[in-house]
Amino acid sequence: MKTVSSAAAKASAVIAALIFCLASLFPGLPGDAGAGSNKYFTDVGQFNYAKFLMDEGNYDGALREFGRFIENFPGSPLMPEAQFSMAEAYMLAGRYNEAESQWKLYISNFPESPFSIVAEIKMLEALEKRKRLSPGPARPCFSGRKGPD
Repeated sequence: MKTVSSAAAKASAVIAALIFCLASLFPGLPGDAGAGSNKYFTDVGQFNYAKFLMDEGNYDGALREFGRFIENFPGSPLMPEAQFSMAEAYMLAGRYNEAESQWKLYISNFPESPFSIVAEIKMLEALEKRKRLSPGPARPCFSGRKGPD
């Protein structure tokens, strides 16, 4: 049963991506004039497209599309999930400094969200991964001891 819903979700995401591609081919079609620079997507469509890219492992594309969502649909009820997902995409891309900043922003913007606690944990995880990957202090190559004569 799980594979059916997973397959249906994947099919829906593919359809959303196809609609996005077709809409970009026909710029003269009427759209939602209040949607910002991309007048062919609703907030749900933009969000689903960004999630599709993220699910496909295209983290840079997902980050770009979540950024467009945040810019074009600031009042959307999907905003908390979009910002959370953007931080997740940074984590999955291995961009821990940006992820940490995005988690902080999420906590600041949505302090009453039940996911703020999860965001705090993930922010600490990003900090730890960033520290682990950053090189430690340089060690001297020369110890100062003389070798045998």
